[in-house]
Amino acid sequence: MRRVTLDSIHVMTKGKSEKPIESTQANRGVLYYPPAFHEAGHVVVAYFLGVRFKKVSIIHNKDYVGIVIHEKVARGLAPEIDMSLRNFNRMENLARIALAGDIAQKKHAPRSSDGAGLDRETVADIAFRLNGSPEAADAWTEWLKISVKDMLTLRWPFVDAVARELARENVLNGEQIEAIFTRHLRA
Repeated sequence: MRRVTLDSIHVMTKGKSEKPIESTQANRGVLYYPPAFHEAGHVVVAYFLGVRFKKVSIIHNKDYVGIVIHEKVARGLAPEIDMSLRNFNRMENLARIALAGDIAQKKHAPRSSDGAGLDRETVADIAFRLNGSPEAADAWTEWLKISVKDMLTLRWPFVDAVARELARENVLNGEQIEAIFTRHLRA
């Protein structure tokens, strides 16, 4: 199994594959596909943090259900060496991106299976590196979850648009992702 490290440019979802099915909710035309919303959550938060993309995919294999490949967010992830505010912000942004997938997936499909283990490992590693004590790391992580949830709620139309396009295409490149945001920002 491939593990996400802090130096990785990938944010992956590992978990059981879910096939798209039509929602039985009142809005029957809405596509129900949690992995697409999970990856869309990563994409939307990263986009609004100014991170550029190479691609996002929901074509799963033995290592992951979905993947977002973006530019490297944090360069030199050693706060014990680089104590700069710039490095702290980069690491916090990487944690925000990692948290966003599961938060978006649970907003879309609260009972969907969890595939965010590697994302949580990334967040926990960053939290301990930045905060030192387990108590401070836990408090920081909870605060960050609230912040990311609010960010996604405010930008949910973007999450929905990316997820729908991703569910249709399975893979989106950076230009396609940019076009989705451009269309919705102009609307």
